[in-house]
Amino acid sequence: MRLKLIRFILLVSGLWLFLSGVSLAERLVWDADVFPDIDQQNEIIGKRDRFSKHFRQPDGSFKAAIRRGSLHYRDDSGRWQDIDREILPSQGEEFAFENTTNNLKSFFPENSATPYGIRLDSESGAINIWLEPTIIWIDEDGAEETIETVNASTAATNGNRIAYNAFESAACEFVIDADLLKQNIILNSLPEEVVGKTGFLAFSEYIELPEGWAIHANGKPVKNGMNTDASLFVIDADGNPAYAFPVPRVYEMSNATEALLPNRFSEEQPRTATYRVETDGNRYRVSVDVPLEWLSDADRDFPVVIDPTTTIYSLHINGTGFIENSDLIGVTYQGALSSYGGKIYVGSADVMGFWIYERGWSEFITSSIPDGITSVDNLVLHVNCWDFNVQGMGALSLNLYEMDVQPSTLSGSPMTVFSDIGAHTLYVGSLSVSYNGWYNIDLGASADADLLTAVNGGIDWFSVGFKETVELGSQYEAAFYGSQDTGNEPYIVVDYTGGGGTAGSWIGVISTDWNTGGNWGDGTVPTSSVDVTIPNSATTPFDPTISAAAVCADITIETGGIVNGGSGTLTVHGNWLNDGVLNGASSTVVFVDAADQSISGTGQSNFYNLNINKPSGKLNLNQNIGVAGKLDMLYPGAHTLNVGTFKIDFTP
Repeated sequence: MRLKLIRFILLVSGLWLFLSGVSLAERLVWDADVFPDIDQQNEIIGKRDRFSKHFRQPDGSFKAAIRRGSLHYRDDSGRWQDIDREILPSQGEEFAFENTTNNLKSFFPENSATPYGIRLDSESGAINIWLEPTIIWIDEDGAEETIETVNASTAATNGNRIAYNAFESAACEFVIDADLLKQNIILNSLPEEVVGKTGFLAFSEYIELPEGWAIHANGKPVKNGMNTDASLFVIDADGNPAYAFPVPRVYEMSNATEALLPNRFSEEQPRTATYRVETDGNRYRVSVDVPLEWLSDADRDFPVVIDPTTTIYSLHINGTGFIENSDLIGVTYQGALSSYGGKIYVGSADVMGFWIYERGWSEFITSSIPDGITSVDNLVLHVNCWDFNVQGMGALSLNLYEMDVQPSTLSGSPMTVFSDIGAHTLYVGSLSVSYNGWYNIDLGASADADLLTAVNGGIDWFSVGFKETVELGSQYEAAFYGSQDTGNEPYIVVDYTGGGGTAGSWIGVISTDWNTGGNWGDGTVPTSSVDVTIPNSATTPFDPTISAAAVCADITIETGGIVNGGSGTLTVHGNWLNDGVLNGASSTVVFVDAADQSISGTGQSNFYNLNINKPSGKLNLNQNIGVAGKLDMLYPGAHTLNVGTFKIDFTP
């Protein structure tokens, strides 16, 4: 059974385990290197969703980059922000440390003996894990003996990692990644109490769930005392999966690279541990059981790492994966199929004397690309290969195909996915996989056309199937990183035109210049018949500046929006509604329409020069304004300026 990527860990001193030599910017924040082949200065922040970024190009077209792992999380005001995985001092009282700039928010205690454990919170709700951690021995008859209870160990943090010397024989390290919390139990040596014994060394903890929630395995609620080699899923009160606990991996720290390999290609053959679950209302005692036969091997090289992980279910399950055409496939829960943590395997292999064939996929959520686009070009798939086995042939030949089924929505039908891969349009034939690293694959005109049709047809996903060019019946296999491998997830980049946004909607992705088309939603500078909207400044890279002649019909400055006056003139043919800020500087605003116009809103309209150039009609003042320069009425009449009860402040 294959699982999520095991990250390489270095033993620094004693049992404290931190990855060193990498800057925080490189490993904690989705910075400019997240898509290294894209100039990200012109991002349209308002087009973000969890998985994508969009960029305005100089010719007015758009470029979308969509990753199979999360790029963003929603802040308290509902805006999408870049994920930052750094663990910081907590703002609350129960916990000492936290990471809240993530879709999975994590809260950690100062001391490992705390009664609060670790709290995890997502859109589904909060759970508490790592309550009363204990090391126990379980004999072959199932009888238990406590080996160690948790020490009162003070936490140490380093970037996205926090560690506790929780036991005499083991430390516990927790690692924040996008949407998941990875736990490393580092067993420094085999406890004396179990030397020469058989059965299991188990690491137990209590997990506390909200009322009405439950833990499931293999699609059913767990029974008290159940053992399983399947993943565990936390199901909320409405029956929806909220969290997932993939099957834990066990490996030697000195052999961490070997632990990445599929078991059949590994000399060490790293073991997967099993779960033992006991129920007590909304509290579950979950043990990770490691066979003493494996731990007691004379050649065992300690420290040994036991790697259970907690992730948000809906964000990763089946976004990437693979299917085998053998009876070894076990469906564990909706959408689990045989993805085993999201790795993409493709090729063929001999398992216990019979052949299996593996076909992989990567699915992308494309809902951030708007309806009504007119073209799609240069659809490029980026995937990172971390291992391949070709038995001396030098390269593995793969085909990439259109998929008509959406793997993440399927339940209990793995062969439906297997049969679909290779049954539709061939995008790329005979792709040579001959090295570990990134492959940037132009999927071609057929893929461009398929994505265009899907987006305009209301389909919000796009999947690519991976299949060996000729399934040879020999051990030729490639493995690509998947949806849970932060920073290495597959992604697509695509150019598109049309559907770009509303005329007159400021997006400010190029500069502060009002008269640059790329700064506006539809790519064109507003004319006198176009209504203008200036959104909250936090949603755009640049605020507009009136540095030359500019025109509009109505203008609305929304709450938090800012318009800066340079030395130019803005001619308004409609109404002025300001709930944000106008900084007049040395600019001039002219009202010219023959119909009645108004100045209103709750914001600060601090004009420099205000000209009323109306041959007829009134300018109704519905808010206090400031005029620091001149107020000119070029067609003075009895009702040209109607101030009502409002004031004009002429203070410079």
